[in-house]
Amino acid sequence: MTFRRLRILLLLGVLAAAISLTWLEQFMVRGWRAPLDVAVIPINGDGSLQATETLRALRAADFADINAFLERETARYGVKQWQAMQLTCCLN
Repeated sequence: MTFRRLRILLLLGVLAAAISLTWLEQFMVRGWRAPLDVAVIPINGDGSLQATETLRALRAADFADINAFLERETARYGVKQWQAMQLTCCLN
């Protein structure tokens, strides 16, 4: 086997792996077999005192609207899920 054929075979293998991983990820997310894992990590991008105080005031309950939206949308598409997402907050 020449180097050219070996290289083409290797690149085709990498392409096949990328396609299969992308398909698997899409299948798992769109399948709604389990709640989506969502992590909220607030970052003070400008370093201001006002942003720091806002970030300190955040609680996990402040993001409940996201879960309500996802539950409403999953119900609209006929998916029966007791919880649409599992929220993890990395708050102070």
